[in-house]
Amino acid sequence: MTPTIAHLVFSPNPTPERLQMMRNMLACQFESARAMTDQAPFGANMMLGLAIDGMLRYHYWHTTRAVPRDTDFLAALDRLDHDLGQLARQFQTATDLSVRWSLAGQIAAVTLQPGEWVDSPLALAG
Repeated sequence: MTPTIAHLVFSPNPTPERLQMMRNMLACQFESARAMTDQAPFGANMMLGLAIDGMLRYHYWHTTRAVPRDTDFLAALDRLDHDLGQLARQFQTATDLSVRWSLAGQIAAVTLQPGEWVDSPLALAG
């Protein structure tokens, strides 16, 4: 995925309010994918992939680092957080939707840090 204008314009030192807004948007996307899994598994899988991509990019913002180019994204993620990089690779190669959901939950726990929230959308999604 090519970085959006927003990724190019915002500094890698976002305000706490911007980080909260980004987390909320990603959590909503994650929840939407979960809500449609039974009725539209293909669409849910596609939306889940977008949510995970956003979560991994958010991880850079949260650590006040610029998001790397797509061509170096996973290698750079391995250097930043090897365990998260391995989860991302496993997610990308998994073909079973239940396995992808399990990995997505682990990625969300690391990147969105739902324990920091008073009313975590991820906790409410179960």
